[in-house]
Amino acid sequence: MTSTARIAQVLRGVLVAGVIGAATVGMAGNAAATVLTPAPTVLHTQLVDYDDDGGGGYEAPEAPAYEEPAYEAPEAPAYEAPEAPADDEPEPPAYEDPQPAEEAPAEAPAEETTPQEAPAEEPSEAPAEEAPAEAPSEAPAEAPAEAPAEAPAEDPQPAEAPADEAPVDPEPPVAPEPPADEPAPAGSSGDADPTTVTPASQTDVAAAEHATVVDANASTVSTSTVDEVRSEIMTEMTSTTSVTSWDRQVTQWNSSWISYDAYYRPVLLNPFRTPLQVFYTYGNVPRTVTVQPLSRAVFDVPDAGVYNFTGLRRTPSGALTSVSVGSFTGGGFVPAAGRPGPTKPVTPPASKNVLVRLQYANGNSEPFRVKQLTDLGDDATAHARRVLIDGTTSAWGHWTKTASGEKEFDITKTLQLPGLAGPGQSPIPGYQVVVQKH
Repeated sequence: MTSTARIAQVLRGVLVAGVIGAATVGMAGNAAATVLTPAPTVLHTQLVDYDDDGGGGYEAPEAPAYEEPAYEAPEAPAYEAPEAPADDEPEPPAYEDPQPAEEAPAEAPAEETTPQEAPAEEPSEAPAEEAPAEAPSEAPAEAPAEAPAEAPAEDPQPAEAPADEAPVDPEPPVAPEPPADEPAPAGSSGDADPTTVTPASQTDVAAAEHATVVDANASTVSTSTVDEVRSEIMTEMTSTTSVTSWDRQVTQWNSSWISYDAYYRPVLLNPFRTPLQVFYTYGNVPRTVTVQPLSRAVFDVPDAGVYNFTGLRRTPSGALTSVSVGSFTGGGFVPAAGRPGPTKPVTPPASKNVLVRLQYANGNSEPFRVKQLTDLGDDATAHARRVLIDGTTSAWGHWTKTASGEKEFDITKTLQLPGLAGPGQSPIPGYQVVVQKH
């Protein structure tokens, strides 16, 4: 090989070594996470002296040593926390000023009825301006103090309403409606309302109660007188042209105006300022008694039993103003000297809210209820069972049962005008019942 060829070969090796070193430096610079500092590489190239044809040897100059530059990673900038959160924190002066915190809760309860509405108006400013410790403590303290103070002031008003509406003097009983399983059509059972009795004033009742009891001194009545009085009543009841102060309704006598003395004799009280004429039958004979205004009279009826009567009141000119029906119990008397006294008459107990029905020859009524009914037993003279309705009116009939099994008393006769007329198919005094004709 010639010397020129050797020199070219040496230079080629130097160039290759330089390329390899440059490539190594580039790869080290591209590494992002690892910093490589390779040791410096010294390339020693020694030219071998070859004797070419005995000529003098060529000594190649020594190549300079290559030093790879060291890679220095850039210094990361220091992290500084943003200052924005520091601006959002409440400033200490807001908590040091107590004046705004005291005014806010004082105005809220005065303007708003409920403490919940004040935070709803300013939700964003309330946390920054109001003191959290004072606002909640003052609002609840004021609200409960005002609410209970107003409540007791309103409570007495509902308590006074029932007292004003309560009736002072209740009217005669109203027949309740029949049960749901037997509904009544209009105008029958549901409309069986007792007629009202003209009430007497409490002052007059008290005056009559303190009046001295006098003997009734009943007298018998002739048949012609009985017929005359009965005709007068029936004419007025059916008349559509005559003018009268009577409402043409036979009412129930107030049973509280009947009492008994120490000998179990009935005492009848007249709480009105007009005379009361009483008709009744005793010993199968019609009798009459006149009880003076605001007075009391005692009846002698030693035979035990229930007796019905008709009471009439009139104007000073003699026109009828009231016709009522009642009853009393006999069996009391004043014993003769040395004789035993009477025993207390026994009256069967009354059943309340009893279902009844009118069964007449010309028609029947729908079932309706009466306030009370007393079973007096079988009446041989009437060939039926006798009952006392509301302690005032006698009726006859028989017991039966409804489809649901409830007891019902079917009425076939009533005593509308005792002492003036016998039992018949007449309306029940005190009730307005429609009889549906066949």
